[in-house]
Amino acid sequence: MQPLLELRGLTKDFATHRAIDTIALAIARGEFFSLLGPSGCGKTTTLRCIAGFETPNAGDILLDGRSLVPLPPYRRNVNTVFQNYAVFPHLTVQQNVAFGLERRGVNNGAITRKVRDALALVELTGKETRYPNQISGGEKQRVALARALVLEPELLLLDEPLSALDPKLRKQMRIELKTLQARVGITFLFVTHDQEEALSLSDSLAVMNSGRIEQVGTPRELYRQPASRFVAEFLGEINWIDQVALRPESLNISKNHPGGGIKALPATVQTTTFLGNRTQLRTTLANGRECVIEVQDAAQNIGPGEQVHVWWRTSDEIHIPNP
Repeated sequence: MQPLLELRGLTKDFATHRAIDTIALAIARGEFFSLLGPSGCGKTTTLRCIAGFETPNAGDILLDGRSLVPLPPYRRNVNTVFQNYAVFPHLTVQQNVAFGLERRGVNNGAITRKVRDALALVELTGKETRYPNQISGGEKQRVALARALVLEPELLLLDEPLSALDPKLRKQMRIELKTLQARVGITFLFVTHDQEEALSLSDSLAVMNSGRIEQVGTPRELYRQPASRFVAEFLGEINWIDQVALRPESLNISKNHPGGGIKALPATVQTTTFLGNRTQLRTTLANGRECVIEVQDAAQNIGPGEQVHVWWRTSDEIHIPNP
């Protein structure tokens, strides 16, 4: 099946550096896809090239088989939700959502119907006459989403749209965003540096590093089967023990050796941190390397300074080529 969006050898150079280095990517229709990576890795520049706000130096961008590169932003069936939402402060919620339809010359009856449906979709019915300074940050985000969705784009680009929200609201909006995408069926391309966001929201994701794509796959594949040391370390905490990688939750700890058939190493507990639903222990192995373990219980009341055994099952080992 032909992907909805395809990047072929996409390259973007600025005066001092190469922001995107010949990347290739295919995104299926209806997917919630994330570009994940640290600041400066090229993910936002990739988004801006797709939207038409930057012109690539080489390569192609295909939407449903048609090249977008020759087209100005307003002729691409793509909409963007920006990090700062970019809602118009002098317009009401209803006027903000109607803005793009009015620019397209849609008749008033259709605008009224489409805006009403879009506001109902993002649960803003009843707040049509309020101005942006009269609504919360989460509601401003919903206005930005409604304004983009009302134009019925084939692809919705989201540039770190949750970063301005407080932690509790971010988690709430993640659920709402995922539910909304499933309901409307539009392909979402979400840019973030937050690993938890990407893992919880995405059907598939690409991890970027220094302008290149390190790995593409499902969240579970990238977390459990990282293809490089960078991916392993960027997607959460990782322990390196004799060229084998182990996630903290894959490790166990006990005062006594667990017995035959189990891999175990002696260690000294340095700190224990209660995290609510789990306890994190930082230990030092006999070779001096730090090892982090996360367990669901109180770890048998093990405390700092105690001599313990860190153990794991072979099935939990992550083997990375040339780590």
